Formats: sequence, C-alpha cells, structure tokens
Amino acid sequence: RERGYPCISPIVFSWVNVAGSAALVAGTALYTSAFQSWSFRKIICYSQLLLVFVNYIDLLWVMRLNIAVGIPDEVFLFGDEVLGDVISRLNSMPFFIFAAKLCPPNIEASMFALFMGLSNFGSAAGSYVGSGVLQIFGGVRPPNFEHLQHYIALRSALRILPVILVPILVPYGSPADTAAQMGAGVAVTDGLLGLSDGSSPASDNESSSATTSCNSTSNLLEHEMGDTLDETSSNKVCSFTDREMSFTLDDVQCTQRKS
Repeated sequence: RERGYPCISPIVFSWVNVAGSAALVAGTALYTSAFQSWSFRKIICYSQLLLVFVNYIDLLWVMRLNIAVGIPDEVFLFGDEVLGDVISRLNSMPFFIFAAKLCPPNIEASMFALFMGLSNFGSAAGSYVGSGVLQIFGGVRPPNFEHLQHYIALRSALRILPVILVPILVPYGSPADTAAQMGAGVAVTDGLLGLSDGSSPASDNESSSATTSCNSTSNLLEHEMGDTLDETSSNKVCSFTDREMSFTLDDVQCTQRKS
C-alpha cells in the first residue's frame, strides 16, 4: 500500500473467478442469440481486436490510471475479468462450431483430440515465447516490477497478429450455414446426409457386403446340389448369412448324401 500498488484480498479474487465463470456463460448465450448471422471471419476479427483493447486495460491498471480517475482496484478488476471472459468466449466459439460442422462422421473423438491438442500446444508455446520476451526486457521482479509496462504494451500489441491469418485459416460461412454452404467436401456432406436419414455412412457398405455374402452362399449350394434354390430356400440362406453362420463344402456334401 505504501508504494501505491494494488492490494487485493483472496476473497475478492475468489469472487472475481466466480464472476469470470458467469461471464463465460453470458458469452455463450450472447453468441447464440446475437451472432448467428455473422460470418466466422467477422466474429473472430472483431473479437480479436476487442481482446487487444482488453489487454491494454491491464496497462491502465499497472500505470494506476484507474485510481487517478476514481475507480477502485476491486471494481476495476471485476470489470476487466468479466469483459475479458465474455470476449474470449466470443472469440473461441466459432472454432468449436465450424470444427463440429466440418468434421467427417465417425471421427468426432479424433477431431476433438486434435483440436484440444493443438489448443494446448498453442497455449504452451505462447507461454514459452512470452517468457523469452520477458527475459529480453530484463525480467520483471518485485518489489519495483521494472519494465512491466513495456512488456504489457508489447503483449497487447502482439494480440493483433492472429487477425492477419484469419482470411487464410478460417473458412467461409456463418454459424447458421450448413456444412455444404461452408464448402465442405463430399466426405462430410454425404456422411451427414446419411446420418439425417437415420443410418450411418457405413450402413450401405455393410448392406452391400451382406448381400454379396448371401448371393455367394446361395450360388455355392446351387453348384453342389445341382439344382436351383427356390425363393424360400434362398431366404433361409440369407437369414443364416445374416447371423454369420457359414456353410462348408463338407456340410453340403454330407447333406446331399443323406438326401
């Protein structure tokens, strides 16, 4: 307090975390209700620019400008946490939405694992790069925290770099568009069409394999018995085939001798 630095109690920090969790829910509701017609690129660009602004609010706190205009540290911290979490959720929601829309059927778990793996890798890489930049500034150590203002200013400015990659990495479309409207390939659109009909994409292949197996078994019996199976017998063969029961040449010959 003598130095004029913030002095926040643990109880206030706990309530700030509660407010941040509530802000995440509010951000999700806001995205669902107000941003369905916005394009993914527009949402990500604007939210990323707002994140740059929110990061510069930290600079105001470090420079103690909030005290100069009469805003207590606790109130400023609550506002910064809530605003930052709402914008962060608006920034992350498009990635989850278009990843879910463009994911081919039956590999959802692999897509989620890949998505979270890349996200964790990016967070870890950013932490290491940030630590390296901090060392370039000479470090920030108590009690004076030299160079902290310059470090926050650079960190906030670097937040704008992902905006450059949005036209390259983010697909066209909006949350309200279908996968086909977003330019998804046949592997995704055909699979989703099969799922909408109540069947899995693999059901056609399984049905074709079962039919082939049924026909092969019927032809084998016709060849060994020297006669043509009627429709009833053929259906029985198919039912046996569907239950994965197999006929061997020895069984057929044995049946033929008995008859």
